[in-house]
Amino acid sequence: MRAGSALPGPSSVTLQADFTPRYNLPLAVLASVRNRISFNWGTGRERGCTFTYRARPQLEREFDLGGTSLIPYLNVEFFWQYPPEMWTQFRMQGGIQCGFHAFAKGQVIELNFSATTNLQPSRSWTPQVELVLSSYF
Repeated sequence: MRAGSALPGPSSVTLQADFTPRYNLPLAVLASVRNRISFNWGTGRERGCTFTYRARPQLEREFDLGGTSLIPYLNVEFFWQYPPEMWTQFRMQGGIQCGFHAFAKGQVIELNFSATTNLQPSRSWTPQVELVLSSYF
């Protein structure tokens, strides 16, 4: 760092809220709809405010295998943004989570596949495979 220079500040500020109702369906299926809204304010070169709404309906079912749980799930997610005041993305995802207790309170390994379609400015899609390890202490 050079003398007299300052650390760069954040380029945006985000305020976000989530609301997720959950419903128990027959055959021990859990349905949920995550609703997320966010307001983003640019503080750097990109000034202005954007509003984003994301809705993600999901179906999942947990299977207890002794000390391990297996949770397959499917969801879709819709993205609405202002500006440009339109639906901008659509994402489909399917995966499986495996919970276990190796250390601490618990761990989850998740493997999923998703495909995101960018509706604007052009219809393009991006496939993605993820392997995630989460640990709870």
